[in-house]
Amino acid sequence: MDVYFDDVTMTRIPSPVVQQEDFYPGGATFNSYSRENAVPNKYFYNSKEYQDDLNLNLYNVHARQYDPWTLRTTTLDPHADRYHNLSSYSWCGNNPAVNIDPTGKDVVFDITRNKKTGEITGVTLRSTVYITGEGASQERADDLNKASGDVFQSRTLKNGVKVSFDIKYQYKKDFNMKDLKAGNNVLNFVNKPSNYDAHDVSRTHAYKLEGSEIVYPGNTGEIHKDQWNNPLAIFHETLHFTGLDDRYDSKGNALPGFKNDIMGNRESSKIGIDHFQSYFDRANNPYLSQIRPNGFVSTVLIDSRDTPPSKQQSDEQN
Repeated sequence: MDVYFDDVTMTRIPSPVVQQEDFYPGGATFNSYSRENAVPNKYFYNSKEYQDDLNLNLYNVHARQYDPWTLRTTTLDPHADRYHNLSSYSWCGNNPAVNIDPTGKDVVFDITRNKKTGEITGVTLRSTVYITGEGASQERADDLNKASGDVFQSRTLKNGVKVSFDIKYQYKKDFNMKDLKAGNNVLNFVNKPSNYDAHDVSRTHAYKLEGSEIVYPGNTGEIHKDQWNNPLAIFHETLHFTGLDDRYDSKGNALPGFKNDIMGNRESSKIGIDHFQSYFDRANNPYLSQIRPNGFVSTVLIDSRDTPPSKQQSDEQN
C-alpha cells in the first residue's frame, strides 16, 4: 500500500546546551562540544582559563601555568621552600582528584609532632593580616597587636594538644594583592556603615566552587566605618581567614551555644572550644599528615554554622 504525505515541514530547534566539556581527573578535556556560532568560552577546569594559543594547551592558575596532561606546572612553585617533600613543579600534592588549589592564602598551620610516635602535640595558626584603606593606620595596627593577646589565647584540648595563634597586624597604605604570600590576608577599612538587615556588614570574602557546597575562605575582607574602632569585630573577621564560620543568624543574633563566642557575638572576646577542636581536626587530617606532616596552608572552611555545638561548648557558654 502506497502512503503519501502532504505539506510536510521540518523545523530545526537549537539545543539549549551551548557547550559541554568532559574532564580527566587532572583537567585534560575530551568529548568537547560547542554549539555552532556560540561565543567562545575558555574557562573550563576549576573555572581557570584554558590557553590554547600557539598550541600551549595550559591552564592559567594565577601564580603558574598548569599542564593538565602531565599534571605539572611549567614553573617552580613560588612557595616551594615550604614543601620539601614535594616536587617544585607538582600540582595539588600530586592528587588533584582529592585536593584543590584555590587562590586563597589564608592561614598557615604549623604542626609539632612527637618525634617517636608522630602524634600531634601542638598546632599553631600563623598569619599576617595587612590593614589598609581610609580607616587604617600604623597606630591602629599597633593597637590591634596589643589587644589581640586577650583574644588569640592558646588552649590545650583534652587529648593534650596545645592550639595556639601567631597572628600579627601590619599597616600598608598602598597595598598590592601581588604582595600577599602564603598565610597573608588583607582587611580594607572602608567608609560605609554596617547593616545586618541588608546583610551588608563587615566581612571577609568567600566563594564556592561551582556545584560544590564547600565554602573556601578568600584572603581579603572589609571593615565598615562603625567598626573601625571595635577590635573584637576585626578579630571576628580575622578568624574567618582561619576557616571559622559565623555562628549568628541574619539579624545578628547568636545561635544556640554561641551567645558568648566571638563567632556568634562580635562583642565577645571568647573563642569557644569547638573552634579549637576544629583546628586540631583539620591539622590531624590523615591525608595532609602524609604529604605535609609539619604544616600546610589551609584554605577551606573547617567550622560550619550548620554544626550544632558540642556539650562542652554549650556548658562553657552557659
